[in-house]
Amino acid sequence: MKKLLVSIFLLTLIICSFLGTVSFAPTVEAAGPAPSQWPMFQGDAQHTGQSPYNTAHVDGTLKWAFASEMGFSSDPSIGPDGTIYIGGDDHELYAIGSNGVLKWTFEADGFIFSTPAITDDEAIIFCSGGGNVTALNQDGSVRWIYQVGDMLTESPTIADDGTIYVNDYDGTLYALDSSGNLKWSEYTDSLTFNAPAIGFDGIVYLSSTDQLSAIYPNGTLKWTFDPAIPENMFTNIETTPSISADGTIYFCTNGGWLTAVNPDGTRKWYKDIEDDAEITPSIRDDGVVIVRNGEGTLYAIRPDGSQLWKRTFDAGLSSETGEVVISADHYIVFV
Repeated sequence: MKKLLVSIFLLTLIICSFLGTVSFAPTVEAAGPAPSQWPMFQGDAQHTGQSPYNTAHVDGTLKWAFASEMGFSSDPSIGPDGTIYIGGDDHELYAIGSNGVLKWTFEADGFIFSTPAITDDEAIIFCSGGGNVTALNQDGSVRWIYQVGDMLTESPTIADDGTIYVNDYDGTLYALDSSGNLKWSEYTDSLTFNAPAIGFDGIVYLSSTDQLSAIYPNGTLKWTFDPAIPENMFTNIETTPSISADGTIYFCTNGGWLTAVNPDGTRKWYKDIEDDAEITPSIRDDGVVIVRNGEGTLYAIRPDGSQLWKRTFDAGLSSETGEVVISADHYIVFV
């Protein structure tokens, strides 16, 4: 519980350091990501982990703490007005004001592991264990619900054109419009427990146990990439992909390997990071990749695969939860 509270505090401090039965709604104009400090998992559709704020002035003083009775199961997102949205172990979605005061809760159909995503027309979208993709209004009322049917554990990702991408554990990617209607679905034939990422060209990337799939915005498959390397006979992708400004796709595999893939689906390089990593790699605005492994070692890797630096921390750091957040002045915050 203490770790979860600290995680919420640190992410909020970095991002807000300058502070704010199936039903469908009528079709509305497409809504892209909200113009907020942290509107979805890893901050953006490319999952770079970049915050728009400088944090050199932040001294680490606790501003507030909010505790749920059973703890939290997702990472937070932040709306344009500073409201923080986070899933609880009690199957509730929490809306917490920027002052730490609870605004409302919504009871979902199952656990909420997914980080909520927020659209620019103020919908809060999240996935839940009962198989629902739910969109709420700012007051916590239901805007629409789309029922996938299978368990949903990963975070939704919102494209600039308003398309909402979600995937279930069996490897099916769903594209929904901003009113919660299905546009298309694509089965990738591989189990996945990672969220989709979207390139600057609109290509959707989905990492599953044994492949990385690149899918066009119309739902047709562009290519698949096999992550296997000679040093690891049974290679599985462990993390959600992240995408740099030049289109390179990064992810980590079991056994402790960071892999870089070119936009055409060819391997760029792979790097030994010495232990399993289950946290999505973050990317600085200069292209340097920041990744941490299960032993608590933080790596900075240049775009060419060479190591800039690494640091191992004395305190044990779990690689199973949390995000690595990079401020605009390249401060790094993680739990």
